[in-house]
Amino acid sequence: MAEEKKPKRTALFRWKYAVPALILIVLVTAFNILFLDGLLKAGFIRLGELMFGAKVEIASVHFRFSGLTLTVRDVAVADKQAPMKNLFELSSARAGLKFLPLLSKKINIPELSLEGVRWGTARKTSGALPPSQQKSYAARLAPADSPTGKLLTTLETRAKSEWQALPAWENIQKAKDQVSSLSLQGVVRPEELETIRQAQALRQSYQDKAGDYERQVKSLDVQAKLQAVQPALEELKGLQVQSPQDAAAAKEKIENAQRKVQELQALGGQLQDLKSRAETDFGQAAGLTQRLNEWKEKDLQTLSSKLNLPSLSFGNLARSLVGSLWLNRVQRFVDLANLARKYMPARKAKQKKITQPRLKGMDVFFPRRNVPPAFWIQKISLSGSTGGAGKTGESVDFSGRVTDVTSDPRLLGTPTRAEVKGTQGGREYALSAVLDHTGDVPKDTVTLAARGLSAAALDLPASDYLPRFREGRLAVNSLLTLEGDRLDCALTARFTGLGAPSPAQAGAGDDVRKLVAELWRGIDSVHVDAQVAGKAGDLRFNLSSNLDKLLGDRLKAMAGEKLAELRSKLMAEINRYTADSQQKLLEQYGLSKNTALGPILDQQKSVQDQIAAVQNLIKEKQAAAQQAVEAEKKKAEEQLKKGAQDQLKKLFK
Repeated sequence: MAEEKKPKRTALFRWKYAVPALILIVLVTAFNILFLDGLLKAGFIRLGELMFGAKVEIASVHFRFSGLTLTVRDVAVADKQAPMKNLFELSSARAGLKFLPLLSKKINIPELSLEGVRWGTARKTSGALPPSQQKSYAARLAPADSPTGKLLTTLETRAKSEWQALPAWENIQKAKDQVSSLSLQGVVRPEELETIRQAQALRQSYQDKAGDYERQVKSLDVQAKLQAVQPALEELKGLQVQSPQDAAAAKEKIENAQRKVQELQALGGQLQDLKSRAETDFGQAAGLTQRLNEWKEKDLQTLSSKLNLPSLSFGNLARSLVGSLWLNRVQRFVDLANLARKYMPARKAKQKKITQPRLKGMDVFFPRRNVPPAFWIQKISLSGSTGGAGKTGESVDFSGRVTDVTSDPRLLGTPTRAEVKGTQGGREYALSAVLDHTGDVPKDTVTLAARGLSAAALDLPASDYLPRFREGRLAVNSLLTLEGDRLDCALTARFTGLGAPSPAQAGAGDDVRKLVAELWRGIDSVHVDAQVAGKAGDLRFNLSSNLDKLLGDRLKAMAGEKLAELRSKLMAEINRYTADSQQKLLEQYGLSKNTALGPILDQQKSVQDQIAAVQNLIKEKQAAAQQAVEAEKKKAEEQLKKGAQDQLKKLFK
């Protein structure tokens, strides 16, 4: 009898599968412990530098698989516009990820906590990236030819121009000694005046334009075309319409007249186009006078430079001192709004999918609802302070929240909102923002209101004209809006309780410190109102302040009346030498404008009168034809009625 085989015993572990799995788990764990945090840190730094265009520093990054939590500590992001300052700092950032969305390659963070938030703090080293990196990152974020790229370039250029060279204190001191020894003899030479050269060139230009428009009007041959309409007009006048047969015969003649009207209307359109171009070319006399005054001012500056006179600009002190600061703030807002639009784009609504017919049946595509976006931070809670390294004055601790930060705002259907508030003693700070990228045109709005802050918090640029005040409070209200590529921003700032200026003036000598103290003595309140509105090609900037009046009057007194008198004499000499050229230019302007526009207007009137005459005659003949047809119709109806009555009478006889 054959020996029975014993059944094979099943092992508790399948080692050939368990060992590789165990090795894989050990390798993943080791990679997580040894390398993952470092790779995440490097990735965050690179992403941050790409987004903000400046150095990003992170002390540590730690990711835990248990709970899927991420902790980042001590983050500093430099400000690309001011490399020795930070755009913002964080003491720590903590976030937890949802597991299930990760299986669909989506990141869903229910809450992100940011602590120790600060901005505008001083750095010990420059935060600027190497030039090659800056250029690469700038091109990726806001290409120069994009709407926001053009807007940023315009703001940057305008900010630099506003921070113009102000009259130096040394020039004011020297002015008193210089003007008494200066002579105007031989300084003003007509052949060197820009005003005379430009006036002569412009006179010739107006003559050429007038001749060109005369030739264009003649080329239209208006009178010949009007004469060509005359036979049709006379034929229509002699047309007698007394019967329906006459109306039918007149139809062709009326249609011919209507074609002539259309030809005249086309001719009128050509004349209107010429008129519009002529009015644009010649403009208004007021604009010409303004150009003459600008040339004279340029001549005055040239002569002042020849005499080594200081260029003392007293009417735009507020723009020069505060304008560049305000435009830099607007530029930063546009820069951050552009950053948000880059990573939170406003997408166009997707078209509905069309059913696809087949030989038998069809596929129907049903829309998917409640699908979360690829990246979504549902809530960010933050806390921090308005103070920090390099800042002076008392700070305000704040807290706030941000909701619905997503890579696909339209899919989510709600805009990103932010609210930050802080109150300490008599100091208040409140910021709110709405980034609405849910429609076709993105709209970003930021509102800032603060009061009781230290005047030093505005961080005015260093200038001989701006002392360091021991005291002073600041109240600010600002509304910044970017809708599409149209900017609309407004600022109201009030400084109160400025007190006496500090005697310590960086880089200035004793005389300058005395002059600064004298200049600001008794000024304890300053107000500034500023607006920026428009698009890159048409950006309007307005700024008003009591600084111009307060400081301008005092500066004029310091510079002395003698300097103003000398400049006034120079301008009188310029006016004397340019009076003849100016008069001839204005006369030539008026003559050329009339020469260009007069024939156009006369021909326009002739064409319009002819059109009206033909149209009125057409209406008259059409009305006569209509009356003839109606009269014939009425006559036929009466005959029919009479015949019917006669028939009835015969029936009842």
